[in-house]
Amino acid sequence: MRRLALSLIGASLLLAPVIAVAQEEGEVALPRPGWSFDGPFGTYDRGALQRGFQVYQSVCANCHSLNLVSAPTGRAAASATAKTR
Repeated sequence: MRRLALSLIGASLLLAPVIAVAQEEGEVALPRPGWSFDGPFGTYDRGALQRGFQVYQSVCANCHSLNLVSAPTGRAAASATAKTR
């Protein structure tokens, strides 16, 4: 635990000058988009999920399976939802 703390302190001391120089050069910070799924109560766009699953079925499913994906609704529900569109 002590090594981890010392490593973090050392890394912060090494990176502090780099951060200060970047701020002095006037680098523009990247904008942070407001995603609908941000935060603990975010929601996903159902249409986008269905389109993504449809792309998966037509392109990716040939080589990659969903055996290791743990979705709360399960694979059968996901494919049934995708078939409704």
